[in-house]
Amino acid sequence: MARPSDSEASWSHQLHAENTSKTREFIENLFAKKVDWDHAFPEALADGLVWITNGSSPISGRYESKQDYVDRVLKPMHAVVEKIPPPTVKHLFVDGLWAVVHWRGEGVKALNGSSYEQDYCWLLRTNGQPNNQIVEIISWFDPAKLSDALEGTGVTFPGAQSKIE
Repeated sequence: MARPSDSEASWSHQLHAENTSKTREFIENLFAKKVDWDHAFPEALADGLVWITNGSSPISGRYESKQDYVDRVLKPMHAVVEKIPPPTVKHLFVDGLWAVVHWRGEGVKALNGSSYEQDYCWLLRTNGQPNNQIVEIISWFDPAKLSDALEGTGVTFPGAQSKIE
């Protein structure tokens, strides 16, 4: 296997550094939009989004598009919580087109009165285009908080799997 030339390696490193910088700026700007999070976050998702929610919860599963995720998770969640929790970023790590965001949703109650404050960890991949969007999310959260919020509501999440490994 041929080794890349110094100029190829330098170009690759420069492109990676540029992607890292663009991704960081995009994610930081997005997560700073706390007041408009309910609108800004869905707008940042690419139509061809792939979203995997890990674990065993009513929303665990694989969603194959932005519309799939909106229909099967975001719309039903509006019948569970007063608003989608705005983020407070605790940690952000970015490498190229990928970012790991550890964030906390605070100040949100479920409509049944239970607290919906919790930490989330999302592994995000952006498309790196001038109009940057999120094309992939792999997420983790506290399923017990969701179970508490769902208690007594009768809300279901259509087509979600019960377990992803």
